[in-house]
Amino acid sequence: LDDPANTGDQELFAHVDWPRTQAYALGLNGLYLNLAGREPAGIVPEADGQAVLKKLTDRLRSVRDPKTGETVVDTVYVPLDVFHGNAFEYAPDLIVGFRPGYRASWQTALGAIPRLTIEDNTEAWIADHCTAAKYVPGVLFTNRRSRVAEPQLVDLTATILKEFSLPSAAGMIGQPIF
Repeated sequence: LDDPANTGDQELFAHVDWPRTQAYALGLNGLYLNLAGREPAGIVPEADGQAVLKKLTDRLRSVRDPKTGETVVDTVYVPLDVFHGNAFEYAPDLIVGFRPGYRASWQTALGAIPRLTIEDNTEAWIADHCTAAKYVPGVLFTNRRSRVAEPQLVDLTATILKEFSLPSAAGMIGQPIF
């Protein structure tokens, strides 16, 4: 921050000291490097990017709730490791998977810097997408037995296409479950 006292609900990174900022959060759980050549005021050389991401990952995994001692972050995802496709230039550099009961604040999602790092939530959480994926299982109801022991979301598209005798597009992943 340009001054450590400049915390609060003012959005859009109003008090960020960009020449001293290596990374920033935007959205509910995306972290972005302030990468030289990519960001307007980027300072992290591309050659140092992986080291900064590792440091961020390690620090995030060590965050504990001061009231309970519980770990706040369960998983830190690297989009290139878990997603497929051709739109990675739009993805954050890291995605934070919080433990149940924790998430980023609405203020943080919009570029504000709340005064407290961890505070109690007093509002309803509805359709939240911040929790680590392993805590949010999907459910598939079907009247046929799956031949795949642990079907994934990518298998649903492959199954639907096969059921309608349609070809899979080039580069698709997933397998029909029936």
